[in-house]
Amino acid sequence: MIPSGLRIVVALAPIDMRCSIDGLVAAVAERLKQDAAVARVVYAFANARADRAKLIWRNEHQWCLLYTKLDVGYRVTLPIAHDGVASVSVDARQLAAILDGAKKRATTREIVREARAKVSISSPTPTTKR
Repeated sequence: MIPSGLRIVVALAPIDMRCSIDGLVAAVAERLKQDAAVARVVYAFANARADRAKLIWRNEHQWCLLYTKLDVGYRVTLPIAHDGVASVSVDARQLAAILDGAKKRATTREIVREARAKVSISSPTPTTKR
């Protein structure tokens, strides 16, 4: 799908997924301080909920865009951001791991809600005598 031999840059700050290719190119220049028109570089972005990602890269005569949406309960796993670092370079294997996503850990509220639902399903309801 993505040509081999490209350098891969992952943006660490979330981006609005409504951005078009032009918006992503502008984000590369403004946020990452890089020239997106340079060939042989893939730029990867994720949204704030980390359930969607967009990748852009430049071929000889065209821009290419890959948009992916993970299934419910899975999240894109971005590397940890360090002070002032806007992006990191990764290899193809690391990009695949990022985009494959990881199962989202349940919050305490979700665990309690699921436990209550299981208890109400497994417990017989009391019958009243008349």
